[in-house]
Amino acid sequence: MDATGKDRDLSKFVLHLVMVKFDDEWVTTKDTQLALEEQYGGEEEWPQTNPEHLRMSLMKEQEEKEEQRKYRAQANLHTIIQVAREEDLVDQIGKDIYFDLVDHEKVQRFRIQKQLPFTLFKEEVAREFGVPVQCQRFWFWAKRQNNTYRPDRPLTPQEEAQPVGQLRAISNKAYNAKLKLFLEVDLGLDQVPVSPPQKSEEDILLFFKLYNPEKGELRYVGRLFVKSYGRPIEILPRLKEMAGFNQDEELELFEEIRFEPFVMCEHLDKKTSFRMSQIGDGDIICFQKARIDNEIEFRYPNVPSFLEYVHNRQQAMDEQNPTSWKYTWKITNFTSLTQKKYYSEVFTLGDNAWRILIFPKGNNTDHLSIYLDVADSVELPYGWNRSAHFRMILVDQNNYGYSWIKETEHNFNARESDWGFTTFIPLSEVRDSCNGVTTSDVLLYPSKFTFCVFFFLLFHQRFEGRTIPACKPIDASHWSA
Repeated sequence: MDATGKDRDLSKFVLHLVMVKFDDEWVTTKDTQLALEEQYGGEEEWPQTNPEHLRMSLMKEQEEKEEQRKYRAQANLHTIIQVAREEDLVDQIGKDIYFDLVDHEKVQRFRIQKQLPFTLFKEEVAREFGVPVQCQRFWFWAKRQNNTYRPDRPLTPQEEAQPVGQLRAISNKAYNAKLKLFLEVDLGLDQVPVSPPQKSEEDILLFFKLYNPEKGELRYVGRLFVKSYGRPIEILPRLKEMAGFNQDEELELFEEIRFEPFVMCEHLDKKTSFRMSQIGDGDIICFQKARIDNEIEFRYPNVPSFLEYVHNRQQAMDEQNPTSWKYTWKITNFTSLTQKKYYSEVFTLGDNAWRILIFPKGNNTDHLSIYLDVADSVELPYGWNRSAHFRMILVDQNNYGYSWIKETEHNFNARESDWGFTTFIPLSEVRDSCNGVTTSDVLLYPSKFTFCVFFFLLFHQRFEGRTIPACKPIDASHWSA
């Protein structure tokens, strides 16, 4: 049928193929043979394909996809349980780690079906470690607001009767998909495991590290249950036994509080009760000799100075590590910010341009909102993507006791070029900090209130199938709207 609506006899039509050449300004017809020679290779032969090779490649790809499908299906049926023991603390502290208690990636792992009751899991632990079921007491680890991991509380009998999958859901508040536990085992006089003692609400589980200034060494020496109403001076004889000191030796005690973004290790008053000193389950107390001969010769004479040295050394190593960097954004006069959102300066990590996006009044929420943004996303080629694992730490510089930490990972692409935390912290907490903080009898007024955003990036980027080499970070401290 033609434009007039009449049927046409198609047998009278002939299909003509016309070759044309497009230049910048001209369109000209070309001979078919010339077009083939110039544009398509003329008499050149197409590369020969091997049907059997293609079939094998396709089969291999299908097998890999099937394996991945089975693995994901199995992963949904199992959970990983990481069990830290006192032996791990002895092996790691002072060698692999100095802060906190253990590197969970280096402890015994169990792959357990989610529906398996925890009581049956304890039987497997008994076979693995040689600790009878009745001599095992497991503790949940908790990630505190200051980004430290500490044993938080023992499992209740009701929780031990549940499947391990439900226990993981209880412990996994936000950060870890694995169930992390501490196995408490008490030994009798013959060094044989015995049933753990009853724990009351007044009992506190503490961990102890010993520092030797003469050698510049820190090591784990044990744990103790103390009464919350008790005082450190009452356990000094036990600590001296742990360290192998004479009973007439004087000791100095410190509480290890945090290590990111800065070290906090404070002197512990031996005559003040643990409750008054706000000491609780899982806390770490470091101690050393109070009197040291030739103390002036020691580079790091006490625990805080040594931990500060270790922290600075680790930071220097991180700067040389091509997969880990830090960027700091200092925001002054926070309460005077009036715009809906602000960007930090663009900073470069690993040949990638980033910036931090903040909503001081919240991104349609009653929380402070902070995101990591790909600064040059509109300029990147089609199909770009980069994976990033990052941590945001917000610190009130007028009061280091106020800090908030969150961590996540994301695959950035053209559709999702920014990612982060819409509900980083409630605005009410920001206002509480801004309303004035008393430190050393000095009132810090809101007009001078300062936030500092510490950004830690651990990432691996793939860009058009190529891995982009890393470069050193640019240190910037200014910001703009």
